[in-house]
Amino acid sequence: MKILVIDDSFDKMRLIATGATEAGIKIENIIHKTNVFDALIELKKTLFDLVFVDIQIPEDATSDINVNGGVEFIEHLELRDDILKPLHVIAITSHHDAYISNLNSFLNKGWGVLSNQTTPDNIKNIIESRMRLYNHNSTNFDIAIITALVRPELEALLNIKLEWERFTLDNDPTVYYKTSIDLPNNLTKTIVTCSCPDMGMVSASAITTKICIKFNPKYIYMCGISAGIKGKVNLGDIIVGETLWDWGFGKLTISDGMPLLQHGANHLSIDNRVKNNLKDIQATRTFLDDIYRETPNGINRPHHPLNAHIGPMASGSVVLEDPDTVALIKGQQRNILAIEMEGYGVMAAAELSVSEKPKVIIIKSICDFADPEKNDNWQTYAAYTSARYTYELIKNNIFG
Repeated sequence: MKILVIDDSFDKMRLIATGATEAGIKIENIIHKTNVFDALIELKKTLFDLVFVDIQIPEDATSDINVNGGVEFIEHLELRDDILKPLHVIAITSHHDAYISNLNSFLNKGWGVLSNQTTPDNIKNIIESRMRLYNHNSTNFDIAIITALVRPELEALLNIKLEWERFTLDNDPTVYYKTSIDLPNNLTKTIVTCSCPDMGMVSASAITTKICIKFNPKYIYMCGISAGIKGKVNLGDIIVGETLWDWGFGKLTISDGMPLLQHGANHLSIDNRVKNNLKDIQATRTFLDDIYRETPNGINRPHHPLNAHIGPMASGSVVLEDPDTVALIKGQQRNILAIEMEGYGVMAAAELSVSEKPKVIIIKSICDFADPEKNDNWQTYAAYTSARYTYELIKNNIFG
């Protein structure tokens, strides 16, 4: 839950913050602004669950107190389309006259008003009541994990020892699974996962958009299998996409009597903080030997050790087993490590679907090299290493 306090009294701010933290709200989720102007700027970029606003509040940092500032703030909420509307507003005042004169203005709009009831215990009770209602109705999750197909990719994820619960939503054909995971420092993260209805970027984009709108995750992972660039990676190796693009996007023309694809795709990149954390993990080979050693019985594993890489990854909507096309894609980015079918669609959809964009991490493991020797022999192992690496990143709270 995120709380905004709009009050020019730091004593009152401390009072509200005390009650909020006693209700279990983290201090970093309590934002304080001393005037209406600064509060509205904050509301342009952040969706708050609860706003406490002083009835008598300055219009901006240079103004004197406006006895109707809180009422005018409510009018801004109603009239402006460029701000994110909070879920609930409570007006506060220590002035009896202001309380009486503005009571109906707030009650008629469905908002609450506090006067001499503004104590830490009262604030705590209000927030706990809101949290119970919020948790009852909320379908928000901290993390969403998407796979391309049920088997072997989603199956590998569900085989990880977590208490997955299957669920569906009204008017939604997708089957979801949810769980929670206990992290260091007594933290808990909630997770929702599902597979796409089919392979490819269109299907992945549609699922990602739906997940962003319905579940509002802070992180979206996609795990699964991918083709690799022979000589750069091995079967089962884990590839985290540093930069992704649609390798088939551009202009198809003729040059010297031969078809020529003039590449023109936009490139999307992983969050820098996430990338730096991953590079540190990669350098120390964190998790990799355990993942390899603990490969489940019945899954064939190669004799070489498991490695993780961070690098360019191309997405396209065809299953490849053509060295000439692979050479064309390599010409677009000489450091490319993998070619898969969904990752760019996931990143593009997350970029466009909601105002508070989730961080996207594409994790694919190598099951073939997109050549005529391509087969399904290593798909189960690759699905396992990708799912398990995703799990380890989450369980160890690598990104916070």
